[in-house]
Amino acid sequence: MHPAASTRAGPPPAPASARASAGRRRAAAARASASTSAPPSARRDPAAAPAPTATTTSTLPACVAALTRVDARGRRHEFYVVGTVHTPGSASAAEVRAVVETVRPDAVVLELDQERLDAIVATDLALALATSTSSTRGASYGADFLAGASAAESARALVVLGDAKARSLPDELRRRVFDASARELLDAPRLLRSLTHIPNALGLGLGPGPRGGGAGAVRFPDVVREDPGKLAPLRGPSLVALVALIATAYDAALSGGGGLGGGGDVTAATATTLAAASPPWRALLDVIDVAFDAAALLVFGRAVEVLLLDRDDVLAAACARAASACAGVDRGELRRVRHVFHADAATTAARERAAGPPGIPCFTLRRRMAPGEVRRLNLFEPRWLALMDRVARENGGNLVGAELGCVLGVNRRYVSQAWLDGVQGGESGGGERAGGESGAGESDATARSADLVVERWLRRAKVVSCEEGKRAVTGARKLEVYVKADDASTPPTARALNAHPAGYLVADVEGEIGDAAATATRAADESDAPPTRTVCVVGLAHCNGVVAWLSTVSL
Repeated sequence: MHPAASTRAGPPPAPASARASAGRRRAAAARASASTSAPPSARRDPAAAPAPTATTTSTLPACVAALTRVDARGRRHEFYVVGTVHTPGSASAAEVRAVVETVRPDAVVLELDQERLDAIVATDLALALATSTSSTRGASYGADFLAGASAAESARALVVLGDAKARSLPDELRRRVFDASARELLDAPRLLRSLTHIPNALGLGLGPGPRGGGAGAVRFPDVVREDPGKLAPLRGPSLVALVALIATAYDAALSGGGGLGGGGDVTAATATTLAAASPPWRALLDVIDVAFDAAALLVFGRAVEVLLLDRDDVLAAACARAASACAGVDRGELRRVRHVFHADAATTAARERAAGPPGIPCFTLRRRMAPGEVRRLNLFEPRWLALMDRVARENGGNLVGAELGCVLGVNRRYVSQAWLDGVQGGESGGGERAGGESGAGESDATARSADLVVERWLRRAKVVSCEEGKRAVTGARKLEVYVKADDASTPPTARALNAHPAGYLVADVEGEIGDAAATATRAADESDAPPTRTVCVVGLAHCNGVVAWLSTVSL
């Protein structure tokens, strides 16, 4: 399936809050140019897909790259990648909010994982309780992400957490440096690719396309000219670099006889005496110095791989997944379910005893189960324990042999319901809303809002073994459960997927989908369907890499 390239006339008109300043409009207009095809990324197969057209529009800030793709069904997918800085002092938060309000996207991808989203939301909630001055909120680290999340939630757009887990990055860097083979460490083309990525990531490269700084690229000089505050994160590293440069120059002056303050003759004489007395030691020191520089260059190259190149791929894949999810919901292949659950065990147990929707209780998985597959589930959240208690009760009190459903969670977003109520201005209160959101308005400290996109098809499974225990730190209950999927080649599809008050999904199964129907669905022409719009909020150094990846991947 090879998507075709396409151009777009531009996003919907900007609201008053999103109007650019006169200087911003002039800078953006200067950047606008005729669309050109972007070449395949160096990390992608050139035959994977035709290069699409990358575009920019005069209504968007200089830190935004716009790209339109057409998938195999003929449906257009518009991507707006916003390059930001995460520290206070720049206009990134205001720019992100303005782009979301202007584009009115179906999905917003954030360079966050669930843990970092929870931390940013918790900080914002704490500031909201501590002060009534709105100007102090959103002024901390991650204000750009907070602006993206709140604007997306206000617009009921799908929020996609697109980054790798931050905790895993240091371990991955250590593995690539210390566990790699000598052949991997001495891979010169790999190191060169990492080193040349830096200027291309900033739009300073000489090659065409987003990675090389051609049309469609976000150019660092234009960005900082429009918003000098984006230089704020570079102040610390620039000071360190300046100190290192001064120290290097001073060392070179001492070694070369260019001493300061009239001491050059003494320094030169001393250096000559040392060189004549112990030339082997001097040579050894030179070798050590070169080895140290080579090791530092190697570590820097691997850091670029882990922190930039690989994460560019992860973030761009999340953008493609977001567009696919929105299209799948639109065509009815996927279901979006929004509901509220509680992190408190006692509250969840009480809600489990309440009447819920009829059907098969379902566990949402990150990876689809194959026929006959056995999978281990490590459960400690109260809602999943409540699900297991229910199926055990329905199986005569025995968890082994109990039946449940497993559905694939294409996207998951969890956030504090109290924060969400504040963002949406109280609109989330009052029972069930359109789109399947139930239980809103429950804003106590343990209430969590879930926004899920799941497949309509579920895999029936049985519990084959289980072991109950307690968590090491908290002593809370946990279950280690092994479930085995049935052998059905065609899984049943759900007429409806509803949320139980305890916090898990319940499927009303209607039957099976045949191969002919599935093929007909896949072959449907969607050239007349409305385009999906996805805004991706990433660090400025990721912007061009994400655009380059999206320009070549098959959608």
